[in-house]
Amino acid sequence: METHAPVGYTATQRWIHWLTAVIVIALLAAAIAMNNVAPGPLMNNLYVLHWSLGVTVFPLVLIRLAIRLRRPAPALPEEMPGWQRFAAHANHALLYAILLVNPVLGYLTKSAFGGPVTFFWIVDFPPAIAKNEALFERLSTVHVIIGFVMIAAIAAHVGAALYHGIIRRDGVFSRMTTGAGPLA
Repeated sequence: METHAPVGYTATQRWIHWLTAVIVIALLAAAIAMNNVAPGPLMNNLYVLHWSLGVTVFPLVLIRLAIRLRRPAPALPEEMPGWQRFAAHANHALLYAILLVNPVLGYLTKSAFGGPVTFFWIVDFPPAIAKNEALFERLSTVHVIIGFVMIAAIAAHVGAALYHGIIRRDGVFSRMTTGAGPLA
C-alpha cells in the first residue's frame, strides 16, 4: 500500500494554528502595552492578560505538536531551494521551542517576582519557586530577549508565507489557509 504526504493541513491543524497566532499577537500586544503604561489598574490587568494568554498558548502548542507527530507537515514544493527548506524547518523548530519555553520561563519569572500567576481573573496558580529578586531580574531579561527573538521569527514566518502566497503562488500559503495544495 502506497502512502502519500498530505497536500494541506487538516481543518483542526489550521484552526489551532490561527488560534495560536491570534493568542500570540494578543500576548505580545499586552506585553508591549504593560511596559508602556503607568502603574495602576490598567497595567495590572495587562499583566493578568499576558500571563493568561501565556498559560493558554502552552497546551495549544503541545496539542499542535502531538497532532504533528501523528500527521507530519505537508511536503514543501520540490522546486524550493535547499536554503529555503532549511530556513522553513529551522524557523518552525525555533517557533515551537519558543512557544514551549517562554511560557514556562514567564511562569518562573512571575514566581521569582513573587505571588501567584492569575489566570483570566478566575484562578491563581501558585508560584513555582520562591520569591527571589536577583533571579527575577535574570529570568525577566531572558524572557524579554526570547520575546524579541519570537517577534523576529514570526516576522520571518509571515514574510515567507506572504512570499509563497503572493509571489510564488506555489501552494505553501494555501495549505494553511484553505488546506489546498499548489495552485493550478
